[in-house]
Amino acid sequence: MSPCKISGNMHLSLWSRLQCGVGQVHKNENFKKMKRTALWIAAISCITTMISCGTGKKALTSADIDGQWTIVEAMGQAVTGNEGNVPSINFNIAEKSVSGTTGCNNFMGGFTLGENNEVSFSPLAATKMMCRDMKAEMLIFQATEAARTARKDNEDLVFCSEDGNVVLKMTR
Repeated sequence: MSPCKISGNMHLSLWSRLQCGVGQVHKNENFKKMKRTALWIAAISCITTMISCGTGKKALTSADIDGQWTIVEAMGQAVTGNEGNVPSINFNIAEKSVSGTTGCNNFMGGFTLGENNEVSFSPLAATKMMCRDMKAEMLIFQATEAARTARKDNEDLVFCSEDGNVVLKMTR
């Protein structure tokens, strides 16, 4: 008797089910459920990323950005200064300028706040002192080059890259 012929209420063993393809529909349904779940997770991740930096947020004004800020994070890493010098940045929206310190060297340049919370830095000029730890400086300059949008996160000011990742986080 072929293992695939079922007569009456005979129950198939697991081995017989696999040989005969019984339960294959169940496997396909599980695969479809897993695929659907993966698509939902991907969609939610995309939406979260888009919301995280600027889209759907209130427009920032010069009052939201103007003034002195302490830089606490650049390119996803915490930054600290050298020998007690705290990295900071000062925005002057009316003059379209920015100045500050990386915790080692001073810098200055242009800065604009556009529509839809778009931000841009001109190439920054900096002093050229050598410090014990230059990592924070490198990260801060990378962040200013990558910044495309801004948003307020409670009392923090956050700049994000084109793909929505936080590249610079500042606090007062």
